[in-house]
Amino acid sequence: MAINFLDTVQISTVLNAIVAQAAGKAALSRVDTKDFVAVAKVGLEAGYDKLVTAISQVLSRTIYSNRPYTRQLRLLETDTLQYGNHVRKIQFIDSDWKDNEAYKLTNGASKDPWEVKKPQAVQTNFYGKVTAQRFITVYRDQLREAMKGPEEFGSFLAALMTQMQNEIEQSREETARMTLANLIGGTLAIANTSNPAQIVHLVTEYNAAIGSPSPALTLSDLSAPPYFADFARWIMGKIKTTSKALRNRSVLFHQNPTAASPNSGYVSRHTPVQDQRLVLYGPFFDRVESNVLSTTFNEDDLKLMEREEVTFWQNPASPASINIDASFTKPDGTVDNAGINTSLVLGVLFDREAAGITLIGEEMSSSPYNNRGKYYNIFFDFETRYYNDNFENSVVFALD
Repeated sequence: MAINFLDTVQISTVLNAIVAQAAGKAALSRVDTKDFVAVAKVGLEAGYDKLVTAISQVLSRTIYSNRPYTRQLRLLETDTLQYGNHVRKIQFIDSDWKDNEAYKLTNGASKDPWEVKKPQAVQTNFYGKVTAQRFITVYRDQLREAMKGPEEFGSFLAALMTQMQNEIEQSREETARMTLANLIGGTLAIANTSNPAQIVHLVTEYNAAIGSPSPALTLSDLSAPPYFADFARWIMGKIKTTSKALRNRSVLFHQNPTAASPNSGYVSRHTPVQDQRLVLYGPFFDRVESNVLSTTFNEDDLKLMEREEVTFWQNPASPASINIDASFTKPDGTVDNAGINTSLVLGVLFDREAAGITLIGEEMSSSPYNNRGKYYNIFFDFETRYYNDNFENSVVFALD
């Protein structure tokens, strides 16, 4: 979802859909196991409390499910921006070298020391933010018949707050996942149209590296003995080589404002290893670590950069797949969209400024106590900017 105007956009519907997919609520097929599996029942065959109608009346013991959740993909989070909803970024276009005029002197002629050579800069802009809210109602007296005493009621409230915080943590994780998915989709779109160095075709390049066998080895061939171990080692080496390439100042691994007005040209980028971020598809590298890395590869070589693995890109029911309408920046500085549907993404290596999340503001507050209804509400609000910058380095590793 691209935010390209000065406004605050409500994303509760999108956020609910994202979390539903990430939690496996969507696109699941039915499995009939009711005849042999005993499952927990929501309520007991007894009376309920009068208001929530979900908690049974007091028994001898109550266990509160209270397990805090910590979000993944925190490597995308950046510093907090407190004010404004328009951020600009200034970057400079490379200029050509000129002859050294000190070696071109002639009698009777002078050299002009006042020749003008204006620096060329391009300004990119990040607009807007997104917002959503959730709240929960807390009752004072209505739950007394479902509790044994103040201590148990306190435990109930503590578990309730943990549940609310877990939902917030998951929403932050899944929006981070979609920010990363959009970067992958945008990078693929740019690589397929104008900048091929931004995608590494692992299967194709491996075939070339081993002498272009005929017929060419497929991903299915390379995923099984006797090829997998050598293919996996080659992949690890390719990631390391690409990481070194990003440290060089070049125009190869990002979109260039070659058609921008009034200033056109190439913006050279380099990404030191400490500014590189690597996210890999975990299930593949679980196989690599158990079958290959333990004996033949020094994993410390990939620990120089900040790295994280994901167990799925978008939906745990189809963990290797990405199916999005990605937004990305074109060379003329406008934003375009591309449908991306692939199950071949192994990982993405990118500059820390290529994708990120800025928490602009958050607040947890409570309403005044309602004396008549004997309850109050607790609200959580957030305003966030999820951003991609295609003028920064990013490379997708694809299993094709």
